[in-house]
Amino acid sequence: MGPPPVLGAARVLAFASDARHLAIGETVETHEIQLLHCDADWGVVSSTTHASVEDARAEAEKAWPGVGELWIDAGVSREDAIAWLEEDATEFKCSFCGRRPDQVKNLLAQGDARICNFCIVDFAKELAAERES
Repeated sequence: MGPPPVLGAARVLAFASDARHLAIGETVETHEIQLLHCDADWGVVSSTTHASVEDARAEAEKAWPGVGELWIDAGVSREDAIAWLEEDATEFKCSFCGRRPDQVKNLLAQGDARICNFCIVDFAKELAAERES
């Protein structure tokens, strides 16, 4: 079985057809190309950023010889990826502002609550303003 349309914050462009759980993705917001190494459930274990899909494939081939013959086009459009993030990834959104993982730099979690880097900065400013008044 292949990966979901989005891994981390990257729409899946291609994935290896074997048990290596490798994918190449493009981040939805910044359009960076990533080589993603995932666990058996397609949770991202590690990722590296590359200048192009070809560079990501070449890096994968160095690390996993023979994988070049196994890539399958995922056929995930940017619109499909955003729709999946909006509908199916709700548990990964910031609990305060609702931003998706692809719209933030960091998303910290504790239990069922998540807070993004934007909300942390906003709350820090509010706390500082309260101390000054």
